[in-house]
Amino acid sequence: MRLVSYTNCLKTANYHKSILRVTCKISLFTILAAQEDCYLFICGSSIIYLCSFNRHRKNTMPMKSSMVQHLILLAIVLLFVSACNEEETPDTPFEYAPEEAAALMDLAPEQRTFWNNIQEHCGNAYEGILADATPYYEPFDADQIIIHIRDCTDTLTHISLHIDDDHSRNLLLTKVDGTLRLKHDHRNEDGTEEEITQYGGDAPSPGLETRQIFEADEHTTQILPDRFDNFWFIDIMDDETLAYGVHWPKHGHSIRMEFDISTPVDEPPAPWGY
Repeated sequence: MRLVSYTNCLKTANYHKSILRVTCKISLFTILAAQEDCYLFICGSSIIYLCSFNRHRKNTMPMKSSMVQHLILLAIVLLFVSACNEEETPDTPFEYAPEEAAALMDLAPEQRTFWNNIQEHCGNAYEGILADATPYYEPFDADQIIIHIRDCTDTLTHISLHIDDDHSRNLLLTKVDGTLRLKHDHRNEDGTEEEITQYGGDAPSPGLETRQIFEADEHTTQILPDRFDNFWFIDIMDDETLAYGVHWPKHGHSIRMEFDISTPVDEPPAPWGY
């Protein structure tokens, strides 16, 4: 049987030819649905080739040769689709190249040392005192103040802050955009976020190996407009003392808590929501 046109091909093809045609169409439709540029290029080129091949090939080409041509084309299309999948599957969870991710995570030597010094205490809990506070912060004085450096990864240091039976406060220290970021995650007792939460900011690089300050970011100024000039600090004062606190220059408020990091204490209950 000789094919005269693409229309005649559809009408006269035998059972095996029909199965092949349906398989090709399903494959191409599935690829097109993916909406990927690489796929669209392959499919478009393949369809144009098929149409041109069937319209312009000579009448003397036997059916068997036509089938072989289509099988070869289908194999090529599937090969390229496989290559596209391998190309477009990232090796990392980042949307950018691994070297770009590394650049964003890279810290100045001072911040890297600071980060490592904090993470040396991962898993430990330490008791502290309210070392200094202006009248605004005096209510933070309590019978027991404990920090627990409870979770450490390559990009996160989670420090929970427990004031008596209040387990709502979490300090989340992360590596972001080539610097360190401190966020305050406040939770209700049922684990839901408080209305005022996730405030904090980024540390100007490089800072010091023993002290980093974190200036209020845009989110903080949006939810706490009066605290646009706040800055928080974490200070490794010496081998025995770590300090945490905040300064509020506009109103002259400040607080500093000091923790004895030479003597671990029993872990407090898990912070609310964790």
